[in-house]
Order: sequence, then structure tokens, then C-alpha cells
Amino acid sequence: MRGWQWQNPLPQGNSINSIRFTADKRHGWATGGNGVVLRTTNGGFEWEQQQTPANSTLYGLYIKDKSRVVISGARGVILTTTNGGGRWVQRPTGIRDHLFGVTFAPGDPLHGWAVGTFGVILVTNDGGITWKAQNSRTTAHLFSVSFANTKLGIAVGSRGTLLVTNNGGAEWKQALDTGGLPLTGVSFTSEKEAYVVGYRGTILKTENGGDSWSEAPARLPPVYAVRFG
Repeated sequence: MRGWQWQNPLPQGNSINSIRFTADKRHGWATGGNGVVLRTTNGGFEWEQQQTPANSTLYGLYIKDKSRVVISGARGVILTTTNGGGRWVQRPTGIRDHLFGVTFAPGDPLHGWAVGTFGVILVTNDGGITWKAQNSRTTAHLFSVSFANTKLGIAVGSRGTLLVTNNGGAEWKQALDTGGLPLTGVSFTSEKEAYVVGYRGTILKTENGGDSWSEAPARLPPVYAVRFG
């Protein structure tokens, strides 16, 4: 793109994969193709592009507060900032898998997880500075991950993969036979309640931390993401 400049849409023209806001609903970030990171401080009315050391597609986005943000992306990329994106640092992960989702335990800025292709699950205990692999016991692509606390978490992905852990990811288990339909999003709404969404309008709900699940009847197109709070 050297010698060329986007005229419309501004400030860039890459696809956007994720967008999140802080609790004040004013500070937010968006991630997308070609390493693009956008930031707003007025609720999304205006955006500015931030410079990062990554040029690969960015997928996952987790905002701790208006200063601290973590991003995951293609080829094992993890980016962190502690000053609102004034400076982004790429953290070593030791993998080349695409990381589609990243999350942290609610109220805990240190314990986080990232998931991606071929069943990869990474964990951090220092806020995203260092990462190590966990054994997911699957080769399915994982698209989304959510934790209720530092112990209870759910990850979902292709081939109907629905994994639950009760020990922070030291052990992951398939929780339900979903018939092989891809599951694309998961979100906890409380310490025990969570929702999972996927293809053919699939909406699953647990009220006991993943021990049992019920399916909400729906006639919808594929649902790719779900988020509460």
C-alpha cells in the first residue's frame, strides 16, 4: 500500500473482526485485517488508528480497563498495552497457530487464556506477558473462550467442540455431544450460568457451570458470537 492512502472509509479500509468497550462505554478498541487496531474515546463516534508491531490479522480482543488491553491474532500473535495503546508490545507465545479468542477471569487482570486453530489453548498468569500451552485433548479449531473465575471456563469450536474446565485449564473435558455443528461463541453471565451459540441458530445454556445443558429453540441463521455485560 506504499504510495496509496485510504480515502473512504477512514481511518482505514481493512475488515474488522472484534470490537469491545470499557465499562464507561466511551473507551473502546477494534481489531482486524493487516494488524489494524482502532481506538475511540467518545463511544465510537470517532476512531484513530494505533501502530502495533504486528502485520497479521488480529481476531481476539479483551479490555481490562481504559489503559490495559490484550489482543490475539494470526500466527500466534499476542499484543498487550498498559497505556491505552500508546505503545503495543508483542509477547512471545512459541506457536504459529491462529488465536481467535482471548479472555481473562473477571476481576482478575493476571489470569487469562487464548484459543485457536488445531485445539490450541494458551494460559497466562502474569497479565499476558508470558504464555504457555495447555492440553485441550482436541485438534478441533477453537473459536471462543470464557471464564467465570480463575477455575471455571468454557471453550467452543469446530466439530461441535464444547470444552469445560474446573481447574483453570489444567484439564479440559468435552461436556456435551452437540452433533458436530460448529460452535462459535461462549459467554458467562454469572458464576454458573453461560450461553453458547453456533451454526443453525444453536443456542445452548448451562445453569450449573457446564455440568448439564439445555437448548433454546430457535430458527435462526448461524450465530457467530455472544456477549453479556
